[in-house]
Amino acid sequence: MGLGSLRKVSLADARRKAAECHKLLDDHIDPIEHRTQARAAAALANAKSITFKEASTRLHCDAQQGLEEREACSAMGNDDSNLCRADLGQLLVRDIDVGHVHQVLEPI
Repeated sequence: MGLGSLRKVSLADARRKAAECHKLLDDHIDPIEHRTQARAAAALANAKSITFKEASTRLHCDAQQGLEEREACSAMGNDDSNLCRADLGQLLVRDIDVGHVHQVLEPI
């Protein structure tokens, strides 16, 4: 398991990180899996702290990587998902539940 670049991690920090990994191993926890889960949890927490509109915009722009960024985001203006963004746009992703989704889909 890598502990970081020699140029970015001091010897003292590397020893501290190694000691933490050994403690995890003593508790029968895979340090690499533990690190992966911690990163995934942080990414999930970050994703849940944005509004639905921001998440939708990011997803759409990522899906349109072949287009110029301006074209991808202007193409969103013709997208049917604007209906969802209008109703759910200002809600945080973590606050959206089945009831909200049902309200958006019912008129369609």
